Amino acid sequence: MLFSVFTLDNPNAADKRKTVHGAHVEHLKNAKNYGVTITVGGPLVSDDGASSIGSLMVLEAPDRASAEKFNRADPFHQNGSKSGVSIARNRTSGAACHAGHKSEPDEFLDRRQKLFGLLKRRAMAAAG
Repeated sequence: MLFSVFTLDNPNAADKRKTVHGAHVEHLKNAKNYGVTITVGGPLVSDDGASSIGSLMVLEAPDRASAEKFNRADPFHQNGSKSGVSIARNRTSGAACHAGHKSEPDEFLDRRQKLFGLLKRRAMAAAG
């Protein structure tokens, strides 16, 4: 199953992020230890690209509990630099997106790009 993990940083969290960034990267490298695979992910940034405002990852996980456990173990989550997290299950490529319609891989990629655009705009709006 695929799960989107959308997080926003607390205001002025840059120093907190810096203190555990190395541990965060190691955590991501060890995702398989939690039974998850990071399909795609990265930081959400301000419009000028100068600062991180959160992150978005799509995880492949056997269940929601595994995705939540992986997220809770992230040093960014543990040191309080995140203001909130949203985890939602995604449909996979080829799944019916509405009655009688099957997605083609190119269609799925296009929808994924639109989704990332939407999530980035939501993050920017929430960050002020």
